[in-house]
Amino acid sequence: MASPIRDLAVFAAAGAFSLCTHVLAQDAPPEAEPRGEATPVLTEQSPSSELPKAEDLFELYIKNIGGHDKVFAQENRRITGVFDGAPFKFAARLTTWLEAPDKLRTKIAEPAGRVIEIGYDGEQAWRRIDGGKVVVLDGTQADSLRDAADFYGQANYKDRYVSTQTVGVGELLERTVYIVKAVWPSGTTEHVLFDRESGLYVGVQYRVPVGEGEFRDILTIVDAYKDFEGVKYPTRITQMTSDGEIQAVYDYRDVSVDVDDGFDDYAPPSDG
Repeated sequence: MASPIRDLAVFAAAGAFSLCTHVLAQDAPPEAEPRGEATPVLTEQSPSSELPKAEDLFELYIKNIGGHDKVFAQENRRITGVFDGAPFKFAARLTTWLEAPDKLRTKIAEPAGRVIEIGYDGEQAWRRIDGGKVVVLDGTQADSLRDAADFYGQANYKDRYVSTQTVGVGELLERTVYIVKAVWPSGTTEHVLFDRESGLYVGVQYRVPVGEGEFRDILTIVDAYKDFEGVKYPTRITQMTSDGEIQAVYDYRDVSVDVDDGFDDYAPPSDG
């Protein structure tokens, strides 16, 4: 399960939590689709007959993080941690609320500095900076937050993607990974990475708009899995460019599951 942050990359928060950083750092043209394909981190190509089926890789991942029953029984998460990346000059405090199936709110605050809030209430994606005017997001930014808000992340692959196919084997930071080409309903393609030894989901490579008609390949790496109420979640998410330059790091210090605190504040807040 990736993060709300690309997921925050997206915000990336996610992915998983699937992560949302480019939502925070830039205002991409809303009509930047189609994005095309990111270049996968392949160092070798295996014949398709020798590769495991994509569905088998997703199912093994679900089994290894806790199994269907435990994964899909959880209904909300509260995450606290530290975010280190643009647009903040210093490491900032990160708080994320997630609720199944597709609600998200994240607040990132520098000590005595900037505060960024983003959210998705199941219908609208929004952002607010330093308590100012709420901006309703659309286009690729809304898509990113919708992705981040997918509570079950990669475990929800059957609804998340319209097609998946294992396309090769690659090397990712000295570990061997299977590479799965996954296509979203929008037609956007990404490459999902599974560790060949552990069966865990360890990253995703995708393309983000950085200007009109211009794109950049981003690699989100998830690791440091820990068990929270019977389900394993990654607690560190690193986003980098295809040439290895680190853009942001999300360090999750605590994940609370099925919290009964009545929180339901996912809709865009009223200005003022």
